[in-house]
Amino acid sequence: MEKDAYPSFKEAGMDRHQGIKASRHQGIKASKTRIVSLKKLFIVPAIFGFMSIHTLMTSFQMTVFTVMTWSGAIALGAALGWIQIHRYALKVDKTHYLVQVSGTWSTLIFILIIFATKYYFGYELSVDPKLAEQTLFEFSMLTISGIFTGLFIGRLICYLYRFKTNPSIELLKE
Repeated sequence: MEKDAYPSFKEAGMDRHQGIKASRHQGIKASKTRIVSLKKLFIVPAIFGFMSIHTLMTSFQMTVFTVMTWSGAIALGAALGWIQIHRYALKVDKTHYLVQVSGTWSTLIFILIIFATKYYFGYELSVDPKLAEQTLFEFSMLTISGIFTGLFIGRLICYLYRFKTNPSIELLKE
């Protein structure tokens, strides 16, 4: 079992400051209404999905409890993410695979909370690796990781659903 609950920025080819700066930049960009290619909507859920799966597989023994806790948290987060995005007006350009995404500070807030909890849990595990064996600690870490990952997945699923069902308009002219 590894002491570090999350993959390091070095594993991703960057130092910690570059990773935090890149994440903060994405969060600030998300605060403004913008036109985004459909492919780019997959980036944040993929990154946090990888981090969450890494946590699940390396920090704890795989048991029914860990998988069910994590899966339930993903489902809850996905529902909350869907609800958050479903209330926004969304314009789509099906010809150029573009979506006009409403600006929200929630992406930055979520990223900051994720990094703060990542630091906290990583620190606690490095100081006392036996915490990984405590049910409450395990439940807390898996639930937080799953909910935030689910939020981004739910948002993505809602964007994809709305891309499919909303009428298409030309977004390149705007």
